Amino acid sequence: MNYLSILSGIAVMLLSLFVQPACAQSSDSRPVSGGFWVVESNLATPHIVTVRFYEEGNRLICEEHLTGVRMDVRKRGTRRKLDQRLRDALAKARAVGAGGVSWSKER
Repeated sequence: MNYLSILSGIAVMLLSLFVQPACAQSSDSRPVSGGFWVVESNLATPHIVTVRFYEEGNRLICEEHLTGVRMDVRKRGTRRKLDQRLRDALAKARAVGAGGVSWSKER
């Protein structure tokens, strides 16, 4: 019985070591007020990326298809660039004031 409690304690400790860095990585980026972005890619075609920008109400305001690009959203610089593109998309959507997708772009 004592052997099982030691093993379970070690398992919990190891699990906490893996979970803690993941939480620390996600907390360093501050969300952009008024919207969010989603990056989609596929393992079969990793160099084709779709980025969608949404307003707070989950309304799609912009969609971009990028080819020849591999995007790692875990990198701070990538997240900063996406946040800036989101700010630009939100400003453009507010200026246009139209419903639905403001623009769709392929590069």
